[in-house]
Amino acid sequence: MDSLYAYVGRVDRKDVAASLEKHFTEFVGDRHWVSGHACIVNHWHGKETFTPLRGLPCWNLGLKLELPDPATEPLGWFADVDAFARFLGTLHDRSGLDFFINLCDSEMDSTVHLFDVSTGSPDLAMPRGLIKPAAQ
Repeated sequence: MDSLYAYVGRVDRKDVAASLEKHFTEFVGDRHWVSGHACIVNHWHGKETFTPLRGLPCWNLGLKLELPDPATEPLGWFADVDAFARFLGTLHDRSGLDFFINLCDSEMDSTVHLFDVSTGSPDLAMPRGLIKPAAQ
């Protein structure tokens, strides 16, 4: 099963991570998900592991959304992807943090960077053109 992953671009303080996790928890819990299971990812790799460019601790903090198989897409499932991107845009406005959205292809065992959410109004045409739903 393919999944969308959205990770915050830079988290180096626990107080920011706690606030983000609170917003993620509310978002995941408040929505009826059509496409698949949504969950929070919060994995800190520790002080000894640093991102190569910024020297910050590696912290995978974000959201995961399972996507339906193309042959079994339920009606209206792509609204989940739109809500996912809109939520991250709103969170960007509140926090000033950027988010990176990747597509994990389970069959190919690969991850592809799709787009960044670095404004309060992400281009919702972008995920539609990249994920290519079979039915809407």
